[in-house]
Amino acid sequence: VALLSILLKAAWSALDVAALGLGWLALSLLLLQHLGYLLPALWVLAGIVISYALMLLYRYMIADQQKNHIRNLFSLYLEPAVVDQMLDSGQLPELGGEVREVTVWFSDLANFTNLSEGLSAHELVGLMNNYFSVITDIIEAHGGFVDKYIGDAVVAVFGAPHKDPYHAGRAVAAALMAREILRQMNQSGAFGEREIKTRTGINTGMAVVGNVGSSRRFNYTVMGDAVNLASRLEGANKATGSQIMISDSVAERLPPSIVVRELATIRVKGKSKPTRVYEPLTLGRWVPAHREEYRSKKSRSRRKELEPKQRPDDLQQMQRLAADFSLAQEHYRQRQFNEMLQLLQPYADDPAAQRLMERARQYLQNPPPADWDGVETLLEK
Repeated sequence: VALLSILLKAAWSALDVAALGLGWLALSLLLLQHLGYLLPALWVLAGIVISYALMLLYRYMIADQQKNHIRNLFSLYLEPAVVDQMLDSGQLPELGGEVREVTVWFSDLANFTNLSEGLSAHELVGLMNNYFSVITDIIEAHGGFVDKYIGDAVVAVFGAPHKDPYHAGRAVAAALMAREILRQMNQSGAFGEREIKTRTGINTGMAVVGNVGSSRRFNYTVMGDAVNLASRLEGANKATGSQIMISDSVAERLPPSIVVRELATIRVKGKSKPTRVYEPLTLGRWVPAHREEYRSKKSRSRRKELEPKQRPDDLQQMQRLAADFSLAQEHYRQRQFNEMLQLLQPYADDPAAQRLMERARQYLQNPPPADWDGVETLLEK
């Protein structure tokens, strides 16, 4: 009885203990009627009831206290299936904070000032709630959790509190899906006459994950340089003409199904170390075999509903585009600006290619200094 009370949930253990008590009573009656054996039926039943009650009290006061606290704490951030898997695996997060590798997503709306112009406060809140609902569903369907909303910005984390070896790929897949779904919603008029476009920065690195705040009010969040860089990458999209920018630490962790093109090597404001940045091109299908190991059937169905109805990306075309951009960056770093312009000419309508070609033309007119290393220093956030 004690073992059943600890191992099983309360409802199942109650049924099993009741079946055990009735079975013992039935066995006692059978032995008494047919063989004349007298078993201590009432004492055993009393022992079963008392043992069960004491073990439930122990679970309520001691054994389940931490699990209930964890479940209540994370139920607002994660899907119930993820929380239950985290508790069942015993890989509980350290509530005071722990250092682990995570992927941080930072997205913002493009031209938010123009977007909100002419809207009443009620209309603006309705528009933002619609947008936040779409983005949040996509993030959670890919195993991430929304850390916070800052105005029109969304900060999300992949790889915490549940440890996930594929957190970088999930974050990029979520960003690509969000871009495609927002495009379809804009075409269908889901946001009225407004057109919603986002800029997203994604970075992978070590960060402190845990409860941060005062003794009376705290929040489960992530802090560290990895978060700051993700925020800077979001703003750097304006300089490169891209919508989604990922760092090299993200790119090297992606599965082969996600093709990326190299955008530039930049030095964001506030950092001295340069970062090579990329833009993911293809949505692709997920590669790792154990991608759904902690996802519930409801969650898998939910993710399937979120997938775009059309996949316009042609894999070979994207691979050729990525190869051309990689070669163009090599020409750029070698000061071969004419070769770079010739290579990117077929992509003249592409915003990222336009920005590269503009820089190449500027350097043809005003050559860079002798110590130029191909790194672009951004002066704005």
